Amino acid sequence: NNPPGTLAAVLTQCWSLLQEGVNDRHSAMRTGVVGSVSERGCELRTVVLRHVEPERRILSFHTDSRSPKVAEILRHARVQWVFYHPEAKVQLRVSTMAKVHESDVHSDEAWHLLSPWTRRGYQVLQTPGTPSPIATSGLAEWTANQSPDIHNTRSGRENFALVECTIDLLDWLHLGVGRNTRAQFDWRGPELEATWSTP
Repeated sequence: NNPPGTLAAVLTQCWSLLQEGVNDRHSAMRTGVVGSVSERGCELRTVVLRHVEPERRILSFHTDSRSPKVAEILRHARVQWVFYHPEAKVQLRVSTMAKVHESDVHSDEAWHLLSPWTRRGYQVLQTPGTPSPIATSGLAEWTANQSPDIHNTRSGRENFALVECTIDLLDWLHLGVGRNTRAQFDWRGPELEATWSTP
Protein backbone atom coordinates (compact mmCIF):
# COMPACT_ATOMS: atom_id res chain seq x y z
CA ASN A 1 0.00 0.00 0.00
CA ASN A 2 1.95 2.99 -1.29
CA PRO A 3 1.54 6.37 0.41
CA PRO A 4 0.39 9.45 -1.52
CA GLY A 5 3.23 11.19 -3.32
CA THR A 6 2.39 14.84 -2.63
CA LEU A 7 1.37 16.81 0.45
CA ALA A 8 -1.89 17.79 -1.22
CA ALA A 9 -2.66 14.13 -1.86
CA VAL A 10 -1.82 13.26 1.74
CA LEU A 11 -4.26 15.87 3.04
CA THR A 12 -6.94 14.61 0.65
CA GLN A 13 -6.37 11.09 1.99
CA CYS A 14 -6.70 12.35 5.59
CA TRP A 15 -10.11 13.90 4.94
CA SER A 16 -11.21 10.84 2.96
CA LEU A 17 -10.27 8.45 5.77
CA LEU A 18 -12.01 10.62 8.37
CA GLN A 19 -15.15 10.88 6.24
CA GLU A 20 -15.08 7.09 5.84
CA GLY A 21 -15.29 6.88 9.64
CA VAL A 22 -18.53 8.86 9.63
CA ASN A 23 -20.09 7.05 6.68
CA ASP A 24 -19.06 3.44 7.41
CA ARG A 25 -19.84 2.02 10.84
CA HIS A 26 -17.41 -0.86 10.15
CA SER A 27 -14.46 1.42 9.38
CA ALA A 28 -11.48 1.51 11.74
CA MET A 29 -11.85 5.30 11.60
CA ARG A 30 -15.32 5.09 13.12
CA THR A 31 -13.80 5.46 16.57
CA GLY A 32 -10.88 7.55 17.69
CA VAL A 33 -9.09 8.04 20.98
CA VAL A 34 -9.68 11.48 22.45
CA GLY A 35 -7.43 13.00 25.11
CA SER A 36 -8.27 15.85 27.46
CA VAL A 37 -6.58 17.25 30.57
CA SER A 38 -7.69 16.66 34.17
CA GLU A 39 -6.07 17.18 37.58
CA ARG A 40 -4.62 13.67 37.21
CA GLY A 41 -3.05 14.45 33.83
CA CYS A 42 -4.03 13.18 30.39
CA GLU A 43 -7.41 11.42 30.19
CA LEU A 44 -8.00 9.11 27.22
CA ARG A 45 -11.16 7.47 25.96
CA THR A 46 -12.60 6.07 22.73
CA VAL A 47 -15.39 8.05 21.08
CA VAL A 48 -17.45 7.64 17.92
CA LEU A 49 -16.58 10.11 15.18
CA ARG A 50 -19.96 11.63 14.33
CA HIS A 51 -19.24 14.43 11.87
CA VAL A 52 -16.40 15.68 9.68
CA GLU A 53 -16.39 19.09 8.01
CA PRO A 54 -13.20 19.69 5.98
CA GLU A 55 -14.07 23.28 5.07
CA ARG A 56 -14.18 24.32 8.74
CA ARG A 57 -11.69 21.61 9.86
CA ILE A 58 -14.26 20.19 12.30
CA LEU A 59 -14.41 16.76 13.96
CA SER A 60 -17.38 16.07 16.25
CA PHE A 61 -18.39 13.54 18.86
CA HIS A 62 -21.31 13.13 21.26
CA THR A 63 -21.14 12.71 25.02
CA ASP A 64 -23.16 12.89 28.22
CA SER A 65 -23.04 16.50 29.38
CA ARG A 66 -22.49 15.28 32.97
CA SER A 67 -19.37 13.29 32.09
CA PRO A 68 -15.97 14.35 33.48
CA LYS A 69 -14.66 14.99 29.97
CA VAL A 70 -17.11 17.87 29.51
CA ALA A 71 -15.85 19.60 32.66
CA GLU A 72 -12.27 18.97 31.52
CA ILE A 73 -12.90 20.50 28.09
CA LEU A 74 -14.66 23.51 29.60
CA ARG A 75 -11.58 24.13 31.76
CA HIS A 76 -9.01 23.40 29.05
CA ALA A 77 -10.26 23.36 25.44
CA ARG A 78 -7.16 21.70 23.95
CA VAL A 79 -8.23 18.19 22.84
CA GLN A 80 -6.14 15.59 21.01
CA TRP A 81 -7.40 12.79 18.75
CA VAL A 82 -5.62 9.64 17.54
CA PHE A 83 -6.87 7.36 14.75
CA TYR A 84 -5.31 4.32 13.12
CA HIS A 85 -6.43 2.73 9.84
CA PRO A 86 -4.82 -0.74 9.56
CA GLU A 87 -5.58 -1.30 5.86
CA ALA A 88 -4.16 2.06 4.81
CA LYS A 89 -1.43 1.73 7.48
CA VAL A 90 -2.05 5.34 8.45
CA GLN A 91 -1.99 6.95 11.90
CA LEU A 92 -3.53 10.40 12.33
CA ARG A 93 -2.73 12.51 15.38
CA VAL A 94 -4.96 15.56 15.47
CA SER A 95 -4.65 18.58 17.74
CA THR A 96 -7.83 20.62 18.17
CA MET A 97 -9.63 23.29 20.15
CA ALA A 98 -12.95 21.95 21.38
CA LYS A 99 -16.30 23.61 22.04
CA VAL A 100 -19.15 21.96 23.96
CA HIS A 101 -22.72 22.47 22.71
CA GLU A 102 -25.41 21.49 25.20
CA SER A 103 -28.58 23.52 24.65
CA ASP A 104 -28.28 25.22 21.29
CA VAL A 105 -29.22 24.73 17.66
CA HIS A 106 -26.08 22.66 16.97
CA SER A 107 -26.79 20.13 19.71
CA ASP A 108 -30.50 20.10 18.79
CA GLU A 109 -29.64 19.18 15.19
CA ALA A 110 -27.29 16.42 16.34
CA TRP A 111 -29.87 15.03 18.78
CA HIS A 112 -32.58 14.82 16.10
CA LEU A 113 -30.29 12.67 13.94
CA LEU A 114 -29.82 10.03 16.64
CA SER A 115 -31.65 6.72 16.59
CA PRO A 116 -33.88 5.89 19.59
CA TRP A 117 -31.37 3.23 20.68
CA THR A 118 -28.56 5.79 20.78
CA ARG A 119 -30.77 8.33 22.52
CA ARG A 120 -31.54 5.85 25.29
CA GLY A 121 -27.88 5.91 26.32
CA TYR A 122 -28.39 9.47 27.56
CA GLN A 123 -31.14 8.41 29.97
CA VAL A 124 -28.61 7.06 32.46
CA LEU A 125 -29.81 8.20 35.88
CA GLN A 126 -26.50 9.04 37.50
CA THR A 127 -23.40 10.85 36.34
CA PRO A 128 -21.17 8.60 34.20
CA GLY A 129 -18.46 7.12 36.42
CA THR A 130 -20.60 6.97 39.56
CA PRO A 131 -19.62 3.86 41.59
CA SER A 132 -22.17 1.03 41.76
CA PRO A 133 -22.29 -2.09 43.97
CA ILE A 134 -23.35 -4.16 40.92
CA ALA A 135 -22.76 -4.18 37.16
CA THR A 136 -25.28 -1.73 35.74
CA SER A 137 -26.33 0.05 32.57
CA GLY A 138 -27.36 3.01 34.72
CA LEU A 139 -30.80 3.03 33.09
CA ALA A 140 -34.04 3.03 35.06
CA GLU A 141 -35.61 -0.43 35.13
CA TRP A 142 -38.66 0.67 33.14
CA THR A 143 -36.37 2.11 30.45
CA ALA A 144 -34.11 -0.93 30.25
CA ASN A 145 -37.03 -3.31 29.79
CA GLN A 146 -38.65 -1.73 26.74
CA SER A 147 -37.64 -0.97 23.19
CA PRO A 148 -36.79 2.71 22.83
CA ASP A 149 -38.70 5.05 20.55
CA ILE A 150 -38.58 8.77 19.87
CA HIS A 151 -41.19 9.52 22.53
CA ASN A 152 -39.86 7.51 25.47
CA THR A 153 -36.27 8.72 24.98
CA ARG A 154 -37.00 12.47 25.12
CA SER A 155 -35.75 12.73 28.69
CA GLY A 156 -32.23 11.93 27.47
CA ARG A 157 -31.96 15.27 25.64
CA GLU A 158 -31.05 17.18 28.81
CA ASN A 159 -27.94 14.98 29.22
CA PHE A 160 -26.79 15.15 25.60
CA ALA A 161 -23.87 17.26 24.39
CA LEU A 162 -22.17 17.74 21.05
CA VAL A 163 -18.43 18.45 21.09
CA GLU A 164 -17.04 20.20 18.02
CA CYS A 165 -13.27 20.15 17.63
CA THR A 166 -11.51 22.58 15.28
CA ILE A 167 -8.26 21.15 13.91
CA ASP A 168 -5.16 23.32 14.04
CA LEU A 169 -2.47 20.63 13.72
CA LEU A 170 -2.63 17.30 11.90
CA ASP A 171 0.17 14.72 11.92
CA TRP A 172 -0.03 11.95 9.28
CA LEU A 173 2.15 8.85 9.53
CA HIS A 174 2.24 6.06 6.94
CA LEU A 175 3.77 2.82 8.19
CA GLY A 176 5.37 1.29 5.10
CA VAL A 177 7.34 -1.94 4.77
CA GLY A 178 10.84 -0.87 5.77
CA ARG A 179 10.06 2.78 5.08
CA ASN A 180 7.77 5.08 7.03
CA THR A 181 6.59 8.47 5.75
CA ARG A 182 5.32 11.41 7.77
CA ALA A 183 3.73 14.79 7.04
CA GLN A 184 2.36 17.62 9.15
CA PHE A 185 -0.30 20.25 8.47
CA ASP A 186 -0.40 23.41 10.59
CA TRP A 187 -3.28 25.93 10.43
CA ARG A 188 -2.16 28.10 13.36
CA GLY A 189 -0.75 30.84 11.14
CA PRO A 190 -2.46 32.98 8.51
CA GLU A 191 -2.04 30.20 5.92
CA LEU A 192 -1.75 26.43 5.98
CA GLU A 193 1.82 25.20 6.43
CA ALA A 194 2.31 21.68 5.04
CA THR A 195 5.64 19.89 5.44
CA TRP A 196 7.17 16.45 5.17
CA SER A 197 8.93 15.43 8.38
CA THR A 198 11.09 12.62 9.69
CA PRO A 199 8.97 9.70 10.95
